[in-house]
Amino acid sequence: MKEHGLSKVSEIEDKYDELHNRRDNALFILNQYDHRIEALDEHIRQGEIYRQHRNLHAEYMQLRPHKQRKFYEAHHAELTLFEAADQYFKDNHIETDFSISEWKDERVRMSAKNNEAYREYSAAARDYAKIVDRC
Repeated sequence: MKEHGLSKVSEIEDKYDELHNRRDNALFILNQYDHRIEALDEHIRQGEIYRQHRNLHAEYMQLRPHKQRKFYEAHHAELTLFEAADQYFKDNHIETDFSISEWKDERVRMSAKNNEAYREYSAAARDYAKIVDRC
């Protein structure tokens, strides 16, 4: 431990705590970015489905009830996808006037931050492992 300038047990414990906290904080931040990226990916996916099928759904809703059944049967898959996407936005309290391009832009920014957080976590984990191995 003398190569790190640590000679006293208290110095070693302090360095251990510092590196442990640095590693844990970096992992926490990395996980936050990962979760946000996953959420954005799902928002984008559901948003594209919603936009793709909303006109078909509007057409379906304009039909008289006796014509709706046949229309629904002919477009069951598309209407089901639309309804699932619509429910997704309701469940997540997202207004349907969303901007997919804003989500995509945020996704790019989050990816860059995630890459930086991963580098920080890797460095912290490596430094932590070194001190643990030498103790």
